[in-house]
Amino acid sequence: MARMSGEVPLRLLLAVPFVPIILLTGLSFRFVGDEGLFHIKAINAFASSWPIPNIADYSSASTPLPYLLWTIYGKIVGFEIWKLRILSVVVTYLMVNLFYNLCKQHKLPYPLLSTLILLFFPYVFFHGFTIYTVSFGLFFGVWALHYYFLDEPNLIQLFKGSLLATLAIYCRQYYLVLPAGMLFFELWRTNWRSFVPAIRQRFWRLTILSLPIVLVLPLFWLWQGFTPPLHQTDHFVHPILQHLNFMPIFVGFYFLPILFSKNAIKMLRFKKVALLVVAILLPIYFLFPLVYSEEPNRIAAMTGVIAHTLDILSQIIGSPGGVAAKLGLWTAGLLIIFGEIINCPWSVVKSKLFALLATFLILISLTPYVSERYYILIIPYLILILHRSFRNSRLLYFWLILQIAISVGFSYWQIVLKSFNI
Repeated sequence: MARMSGEVPLRLLLAVPFVPIILLTGLSFRFVGDEGLFHIKAINAFASSWPIPNIADYSSASTPLPYLLWTIYGKIVGFEIWKLRILSVVVTYLMVNLFYNLCKQHKLPYPLLSTLILLFFPYVFFHGFTIYTVSFGLFFGVWALHYYFLDEPNLIQLFKGSLLATLAIYCRQYYLVLPAGMLFFELWRTNWRSFVPAIRQRFWRLTILSLPIVLVLPLFWLWQGFTPPLHQTDHFVHPILQHLNFMPIFVGFYFLPILFSKNAIKMLRFKKVALLVVAILLPIYFLFPLVYSEEPNRIAAMTGVIAHTLDILSQIIGSPGGVAAKLGLWTAGLLIIFGEIINCPWSVVKSKLFALLATFLILISLTPYVSERYYILIIPYLILILHRSFRNSRLLYFWLILQIAISVGFSYWQIVLKSFNI
C-alpha cells in the first residue's frame, strides 16, 4: 500500500504537462493541419453511417481503429471538438504511464526523466491533445512491448503482445514494424544449421508473431493497397534511401546528450575505428542527400522540426554553416548508434530493440516522404536502448528543459502562427 501511495504523485506529475494546455485553450482552438482536412471528416463519415461505417474508403490515410473509437466515444459524450481532443489527452496520458512502467521494468536509471522526455518529444506532445491518430498507435504499441520485451515470453504472453500489436497496426500502418521486427529477432536466433527442426520447434511462436500481419491483410485487400483508395495517389510504396541518412540525423539531434556518456566517450577514444565507420558510410550521405522543402508531397524532401531548425540556422550563419551542422548531426548520430552497438553485453531485450530499429529502417525506406513525424514510432525504442546506461541526470534534466521549450514552441506555432488552407 505504501508503495502504491508513493507512486500516486508520480502518476499525477505525468498529467501536469496537459493542464496548462487545457486551461489556456479549453482544447477548443481552431482545427490544426490534418484535423480538419482529414480526421474530422473521417469521424463524421463513420458517425453518419454508424453502426456499419464504410472502412473501404474514407478521408484519411490512417487505419480505421482510432476513428471507430472516436465515433463510439462521440456517440456517448458528443462530437464537440474539445471533447474529441480530450480522448487524445487520455490516451496519451495512459501511454506515458505504460512507458513509465516499462522503464521501471527494464531498470532504466531515471524512469521518470526518460518518460517525460518521451512525452515532450514535440510530435508526441502536440499530437497528445489534437485529433490525430498518433497517440492511439503509441498507446497500443508501447503496451505490446510489455509482453514482447520479456526475456522469454511464453505463448500466452506472445499472444497478448501480438493482439496489442494488431490494434496498433489498425491505428497506424507503420506498426507493422512490431510483428516484423519480432519475427526478425526470432528467426535471427534460430539455429540455421538445423533450420527445419528449429522452425518446427518454434512453429507456434512464429505463428503467433505473424498474427498481426495476417489480421491486417484483409484490410489491405479491401483497399487494394496500404491506404484507403482516396489516398493512394499521395501515399504509396516508393524506395527512398534518404531515410538512411535521416535516421542518424534524427538520433544525433534528439539524443545528443548520449554522445557525452561514458560508453560514447570510451568509443571515441578509438578514433581510428570511429573515423573508419564515418568514412565508410560517408558515400551514402552524399549519394542520397537530404533537401529541406515545404512543398506538399515532395518525394524525399526532409520536413519537421530538425529540417526547420537547420533551415533557420542556414539563414543565420549562412548555407555552409547549415550544411556543416547537418553533417555534424549525421556524424553524431552514427557515433551514438555505433557506440551502443559495441557496448556489451547484448541482452535479449537489446537485441529485440535493434531488430525493431533495423526493421523500421527497412520499412520506412519504402516511404516516399522523409517526414520527422513518421519517426515517432521509434522514440520509445531509442530511449529504452540509449537511456539504459546513461547516468548523467543533470544532462538529462537540461535536455528535458530544452525539449519542453521545443515542444511548447512547436505547439504554439501549429496552433496560433501557422497558416492552413482548409
